[in-house]
Amino acid sequence: MPSQYAKEFDFDLARAVVDQLIESLDAVEVGGLTTENLAHVKGVQGVYQLFHEDVAVYVGKADRNLKSRLQRHRRTLSARQNIHVERLGFKGLYIHKNWTTWTSEDVLLRRYATTCAWNNSGYGSNDPGRNREDTDIGAGDFHQQYPIRADWVVNEIQPGRYEANALLRQLKAELPYLLRYETARPKRWKEGSPKYNGRELEVERAGMTAEELIASIARQLGPTWQATRFPSRYILYEEARAYVHGIKVEAPP
Repeated sequence: MPSQYAKEFDFDLARAVVDQLIESLDAVEVGGLTTENLAHVKGVQGVYQLFHEDVAVYVGKADRNLKSRLQRHRRTLSARQNIHVERLGFKGLYIHKNWTTWTSEDVLLRRYATTCAWNNSGYGSNDPGRNREDTDIGAGDFHQQYPIRADWVVNEIQPGRYEANALLRQLKAELPYLLRYETARPKRWKEGSPKYNGRELEVERAGMTAEELIASIARQLGPTWQATRFPSRYILYEEARAYVHGIKVEAPP
């Protein structure tokens, strides 16, 4: 029969570490999400919070490089409507590799769930995929509140003639939001498609916006191709289709 005068002791290390993590993160000062401030952030793993209009809106974890993760946030948020880049802020903590298993993003999300509105709202989520184009998007969804900027200027792509697959791959890499287009094998999308591989496309001028360039590509591929803008992304397929949440992109005459 177990003794009531002697009991097992089990130290909850995970709770102790997470409690101290949250306490330390709360104590960090918020700084502007500027290129100058980010230049001083270390490229190591860590946790962080994002702020907009002085309100905590997102909490996350960088498994390898906190600096690059925050720089990517700044770039992607710059390409959204209704977001004031100069009013974005951040705070973070560097996490030693020995504590990685105790600092899961799930724990942070539970702690800040009531204050970080962008978590679990679609921000930072992966491509929903071809079969989800018509999925209903809630009114509170991040992409509905902050849709992509069609007027984002693609300065990295200069005027000239390009092989179609090479141009699409470069455009996909340069845009600060998702571009998905038709490929023969989605899991090997870099191989493109026989429908356009080897074809020559023209970038007419420097400083084209994302919408102008994508519309131009669709027009040059032919009348059976359609570009569509959604609140979160562009798609380009050989199709003629109306989408509930998408707007067909038309090239100017």
